[in-house]
Amino acid sequence: MARDKKDSKHSDEEILDLIDAFKYFDKTTTALNQAYRKLERKIEELRSELEEKNRLLSGSVAETTRIKNFLAQILDNMSSGLIVIDNQGVITFFNKTAEAITGIPVEEAVGRNFDDLFGEPKDLSHSLSALLRTEKAQYKKEKNIITRGGSAKPVEFSNMVVLDEKEEVMGAAEIFEDLTEIRSLQEEVRRRQTLVELGEMAANIAHEIRNPLGGIGGFATLLERDLEDDPEKQKLVKRILEGINSLNKITSDVLMYTRKIEPEIRPVNIKDLIEETLSLVRIEAENKNIQFSFKHPKESIDVEQDRNLFKQMLLNLLKNSINASKKDSSIVIVLKWKLLDNLMELSVKDNGCGIEPDVVDKIFNPFFTTSSKGTGLGLAIVRQVVEVHKGSITVDSVPGKGAEFKITLPILQDGAIS
Repeated sequence: MARDKKDSKHSDEEILDLIDAFKYFDKTTTALNQAYRKLERKIEELRSELEEKNRLLSGSVAETTRIKNFLAQILDNMSSGLIVIDNQGVITFFNKTAEAITGIPVEEAVGRNFDDLFGEPKDLSHSLSALLRTEKAQYKKEKNIITRGGSAKPVEFSNMVVLDEKEEVMGAAEIFEDLTEIRSLQEEVRRRQTLVELGEMAANIAHEIRNPLGGIGGFATLLERDLEDDPEKQKLVKRILEGINSLNKITSDVLMYTRKIEPEIRPVNIKDLIEETLSLVRIEAENKNIQFSFKHPKESIDVEQDRNLFKQMLLNLLKNSINASKKDSSIVIVLKWKLLDNLMELSVKDNGCGIEPDVVDKIFNPFFTTSSKGTGLGLAIVRQVVEVHKGSITVDSVPGKGAEFKITLPILQDGAIS
């Protein structure tokens, strides 16, 4: 009996220990569960934070890409040529203007060594790759770039080294401008200045010649009258008078070209004026059996012109065509109205000897002539008159097949059609 009590006592203790163990397990489980929930919340917070960081990073990358593309578009479409090389001298950027100036396609330039593509210049300091060694930037210098066609093109350039965040050289860049048009304009200014000086000199000479020429002409006329009974000698005097008239014509042309022209603009019936001018050169044309063909619209429109200057201009053009034409040929004059543009177009076409390509650009220069008889002022005066009337003149010629001069002039000088 005593033993049963002892066993019962041990059993109760074990039960109490088991209950305490369950309580501890429950407490521990609750603590673990709370820790797990807390960990879950922390993980959720970190996941949300990571998502926000990723979202901000994606936006930053997209913005960086957008800015990069924007800057690339600006550089690619800038009006100056731009070439960028890495620290090995290999071209990494070559914009559209660089392509237009050099004639080298972008896809062919990028990836090529700069000196291999353009060749080393005579002045090595002007080489972009040399800048990598010297690190001496250059601003507004001039050099020649060899184009795809093999010709040298003048450019003004500035270059500089490109540094990374550690101030180490990572490449170089060059910006350049095509100077071809500027050089052409400078040459035109010099040419015009020379022509002005020649014109002033020629005008002074013409004035000096004209006075004694008048006296010679007067005495020659008296001599011709006194030799009425000697026809042979009278013929010689007539040749003297012809020479005097020729010199008078030359001096008159020189004075006309060199003086400042102030046109007297009035409404003029151009069709009638052209017919009137044709009548002045018909005898000269008939001597070579040259026929005139005048094509014009039915409508007659008054054009605001200086009547005398227009006649002189057309007269010079017609005489030029007559001199260039062969015997038994024709000269075609065509008049067209371009009312919507407030313009008239007049062309004079012959089928004579034509103009050689190497002199086409010179024919309007004063004192330039391919004829042994001409003074080189006829076409110069034509262009001068056209420019005074705010018009333009072009020439189209095939050597041996003739030439066509085309003049475009405003119908109304104020530019409005009423």
